[in-house]
Amino acid sequence: MDLDKTTRASLVLPFVAAASLLLLLDASVSELMAGRQLDLGKSLNLPTPGYTRFLALWMLYASLAAAALAVGFSRLLDRGNLRSRLIDAWNHGSDRKWVFYASIFAFLIPAGLRTFLLQGTPLTDDESAYRFMAQVLATGRVYADSPPLKLFFDNRFMINDGKMYSHFFVGWPALLVPGIWLGISGFMNAIYSALTLPAVFAVLRRLTGSAWARAGTLLYLSSPMLMVAAATETSHTSCVCALAWFTWLCLKSREDTAPWWIHSLLATVFCIAFFVRPTSALGIGLPFLVWWLWGLRTEANKRGLRSLAAFAVPAIALAALFLTVNKLQTGSFFEVAYQRAFTYAAENDFRFSLWPAGFDGGAFTELQFSDFRHSLAILGAALFRFNVSFLGWPCSILFVLFAGRGTLRRVLTLSFFCFLALHFFTNNVGIDTFAPMHYFELAWPLLLLNVCGLQKINEALTGAMATPRPWAATLPAVTLGALILTSLLSYVPTRFSAIYRAADNISQPWKAHRAADLGPSVIFVREPFIRYCRAEPTSGWVFVRPNNDPGFESPILWANHLSLEKNRLLMQSFPDRQGYVMAWDPRCNVVFLPLAELTPGVVPDAPVSGIDQVGL
Repeated sequence: MDLDKTTRASLVLPFVAAASLLLLLDASVSELMAGRQLDLGKSLNLPTPGYTRFLALWMLYASLAAAALAVGFSRLLDRGNLRSRLIDAWNHGSDRKWVFYASIFAFLIPAGLRTFLLQGTPLTDDESAYRFMAQVLATGRVYADSPPLKLFFDNRFMINDGKMYSHFFVGWPALLVPGIWLGISGFMNAIYSALTLPAVFAVLRRLTGSAWARAGTLLYLSSPMLMVAAATETSHTSCVCALAWFTWLCLKSREDTAPWWIHSLLATVFCIAFFVRPTSALGIGLPFLVWWLWGLRTEANKRGLRSLAAFAVPAIALAALFLTVNKLQTGSFFEVAYQRAFTYAAENDFRFSLWPAGFDGGAFTELQFSDFRHSLAILGAALFRFNVSFLGWPCSILFVLFAGRGTLRRVLTLSFFCFLALHFFTNNVGIDTFAPMHYFELAWPLLLLNVCGLQKINEALTGAMATPRPWAATLPAVTLGALILTSLLSYVPTRFSAIYRAADNISQPWKAHRAADLGPSVIFVREPFIRYCRAEPTSGWVFVRPNNDPGFESPILWANHLSLEKNRLLMQSFPDRQGYVMAWDPRCNVVFLPLAELTPGVVPDAPVSGIDQVGL
């Protein structure tokens, strides 16, 4: 059908406006911010100055561009019967096929990001500690024996007091174990991302119906925060996976025909989430557990007691396992590794420790109970950072406000507030590279509530009109599509550029080792392990050398540099390896200095106490 000039202009103009706005944003960022250079990797609380300037520009121009795209898409759908055909295709496709292919993308996207964006490198020091614990668990133990000359192998995130283990909880390392056995530990989060997708769809189908459940899976796949996390070896993706299935099992458990084992599975999945990230599991899960328990009172007495018993058996068994792990690691059922990390640091004179020498603030330094206003300020910074990081939208919680009523929607809202309450005294928001890490699991209830809000807006638009207009039936959907597209064209490239630079900088020691073809070696490292001179003004959160595998069998063994004399003492334990001291030259290249050729004074001794002791 031929279009007159006016009609053609009305179709083209919104897209021209959107492109012009995004071009204006790109020019402003490229020319005035040294070519998209964000200063990420430097803050645990407020956004850094350069990132804030980008957000100020982006919130204005991206919001207008998304609005223009929504208008353009809506007008485009008015042509012919395109709108009705798309609605029909969207509503009547196979749910099973949709979930299958979406799950494949939920794996492929983070797997691709790990390979090409992160280049297989960690973004945080935490990842090395998690991998070490997974390697230990893969041998059937919950700790490894400390090596001789242990000071060479002390690490900020490890206890090394005769037993060597991470200060993190063991849930995520346990879920990493299959990846250790198969040699694909870096892709385990991508697998758990794929396993999360069916639960996302299943819960949303209960909440909003099949059509909006599909939209929710697109929201999940397009979240830069969720996808980058799934490309790392951090614990958050697996926790969200467990919480997603926990939510689904809560729904199933309240059905009249629910078998007893649903309650057992519900307890098991919640305990898995607790083993991974306890406060996140409690924050999201407590309202659901209260809702589940409230549902039991309406059942017949015998059936309610049977359901409670089915829940209690795995819950008690896994609670006993949690306490047993504490006992085996720390010597006390009720002392967790986080607590032991601080007492060990004090015993070790705070050498290679998270805390400075003489620190007396206690183990849980990330909690701040004394200043309500400070805690309120941290919460405000967390919500701001989460808002922009979650979906890459100027307002990632835009549609939550319209989520509407209903029991499950109320429980999700309570989960949001319960999480905030449990984390209110957290002393910082968390690293800033791709997410506010201490508030990451808020993504689960807010993802669901966003989709609920879109559905309610759609119902309101179509129900409020005596004669529903065609555009009203698809306005929320085209707005969603416009926001996703705007994020992919503006926010994602800029933030991913900064992440790539940080990852490339972090990868330099491994690249340099491969290029030098050094063979089996012991590399002595001075802190900081990474100098972020290649990524400026972007930085990163890898500061200390990686942990070695428990058997010390990897081609590269990393050790703390103490002094040339002491380094040579350690080399007597590894006669089949060559020793090198790692350094960064003035051009920001990693170089490996042969230990055997170094003379006193070339490399300064480490500024730690006790390196003159033979036993270290």
